[in-house]
Amino acid sequence: MALDVGVKMLKSQWPRAADPVIQGTVAVWPAIAAQYGLNTPLRAAHFWGQISWECGGGTELRENGHYTADGIMRVFGVGSGSSAKVTRHEAEQLAARARADGGRALFNRVYGLGNAKKASELGNSGTDDGWLYRGAGALNTTGRAAFARVGKAIGRDLVGNPELANDPEIALWMGAEDYIELGCLKFADADDTRAETLAINGGLNGLAGRIRSIEAWKRLFA
Repeated sequence: MALDVGVKMLKSQWPRAADPVIQGTVAVWPAIAAQYGLNTPLRAAHFWGQISWECGGGTELRENGHYTADGIMRVFGVGSGSSAKVTRHEAEQLAARARADGGRALFNRVYGLGNAKKASELGNSGTDDGWLYRGAGALNTTGRAAFARVGKAIGRDLVGNPELANDPEIALWMGAEDYIELGCLKFADADDTRAETLAINGGLNGLAGRIRSIEAWKRLFA
C-alpha cells in the first residue's frame, strides 16, 4: 500500500498550515518513513495523527505561550495535576505578561526554575531554559535534556540553536525521533491510541481529538 504524503493530502489535514510548512514536511517524509520504520498504514496513520494533534496541524512548531488565565489554570494550575500548581493570582499575572513576552515568564515558571520538580525532570538548569526548550517540533519535544538527546540523534545542535525547530523539515525529524524513542511503534502496531498518548503526553490530554485525527489518517492510508 502506498504511504506517500503529498501536498494535497497534507493540506487536507493541515488546512491552516503555511505553504512552506506543507512543502518542507512533504519533502522530508520519505526519508523519515524509511529511517524510522513508519512503513505500514497503521504506523503511518498513528504517527501522522499524533503529530497533527501535537503541532496544531502544522501551525505550532514551537509551543504557543499566549494562554488566558483560565487556560493556564486548566493546564498548569492548582488541581490540574501539574507539578507547577500555579495559583489563580499567578495565572492572571502570567497571562497578562504573555501578551508582551509571548509566554516567556509562563514557560520559565512551569517548565523552568520556577517549578523545580519539572525542571529537574526536563534537565532545565538555566534561568531561561523553560522558555528556550519549551515544546518544539512535530511532537512537542520539551526540555533541555530532550533537545540534547533528539538533537544528537538527528545531527543537529538543538541545545545551542533551539529555534531550528521552526524549520519544518527539522521539526518532522524531531517528531519522528521522539516518537520512536518513546516506544510508540508497538502502540501503533496494536492500534492502542490510549497507551500511545500516555507515552507521548504523560497523560490523556486531547485523547478524543487524537483518535479522530488518527482515524482520518487511516482512511487516507487505506
